[in-house]
Amino acid sequence: MRWAVLFVLLFASSVATLFVASKAHAQDGDGLYDRFDNDVWFSLTAAASSAPSNDFNTTTFAPELRARYLDSAGVFLAMNFGSDTPRVLGGIDLRPIFLGRFLKNLSLHRAFWDLLIDSIGLDVGISTITINNQTRAALVVGTGLDIPVLFDGYPRLSIRLGLRYTRADAPSAIATELALQAGLTLTFGADTGLAAREGPRTRR
Repeated sequence: MRWAVLFVLLFASSVATLFVASKAHAQDGDGLYDRFDNDVWFSLTAAASSAPSNDFNTTTFAPELRARYLDSAGVFLAMNFGSDTPRVLGGIDLRPIFLGRFLKNLSLHRAFWDLLIDSIGLDVGISTITINNQTRAALVVGTGLDIPVLFDGYPRLSIRLGLRYTRADAPSAIATELALQAGLTLTFGADTGLAAREGPRTRR
C-alpha cells in the first residue's frame, strides 16, 4: 500500500511540473479572479499521505474540508484513514499572501502564477492519535500549496501538495511524524453575507 501512496505523490509531482511548463503564459488577470464574488470559499481535497519515517501508523487516505473567509483565513477539518484507528485533524488555515499582494498591487496578472502563490499557506491545529492503545491529542503544523489545473471560473480544480508535522507528548516518550501529501482539490465559493456589500448611495 505504501508503494501506491508513493506512486500518487510522484504522479502528482510530474503532472504539476507539466502544468507549470504549459501554463507559464496563462491568461491575463486582475489579481482577484472572481474571489471577491463570494465571501467564503470551500475546498474539498481527496489526498494520499505517506510518512517515510514516523512513530505512528502510516496513513494512506486523507480527505480534507477547508473554509476560508475571502480565501485568506479559515479552518480545516481532515480525516486520516489507513491505520487501525482513523485520526481526526482540525485547526486554522492561514493564506495571507492573497490580500497582501492585492492591496499592494503586486499581482503578476497571470492567473496560474497568482493563484499558485496565493495558495501557499500555514496550517496549525490538533490531531487525535493512538499511542499504546490510548487516544491522545497531538500538535499539527503544516504547509502546502495548490497547483492550478482548471482555473478559468469556478469551481477550480488544483493539485494539492503539502507537508505536515505531528508531535505528541506521551508519558514515556515523544512521538513525531513528518508526512507528505498529494491530492486533488475542488474549490468553490458561497455568498454567506458575512461581508456585507455597500448599498446604493443617494444624494441629499
